[in-house]
Amino acid sequence: MKLLSDTLSGHRFLVQQIDGGCNSVRRISEIGIRCGSTLTVISNSGRGQIVVKIGNIKIGLGQGMAKKVLGDDLGKED
Repeated sequence: MKLLSDTLSGHRFLVQQIDGGCNSVRRISEIGIRCGSTLTVISNSGRGQIVVKIGNIKIGLGQGMAKKVLGDDLGKED
């Protein structure tokens, strides 16, 4: 498994696990990131926030929160 924070811009990511305490898991799932969901990394410079797209919605995540999301890199979006 790979961290969302390590996923390159333009790649799709399948969420497999969310680590952290109750509050972190709740906050991450409230913004639409849940186990089994697929998202696209729009922007990840390795520093600052990561912008992801879930369906038609774009969301910015801090690096700390993105490091709690684990899953599989599905490669570059076509």
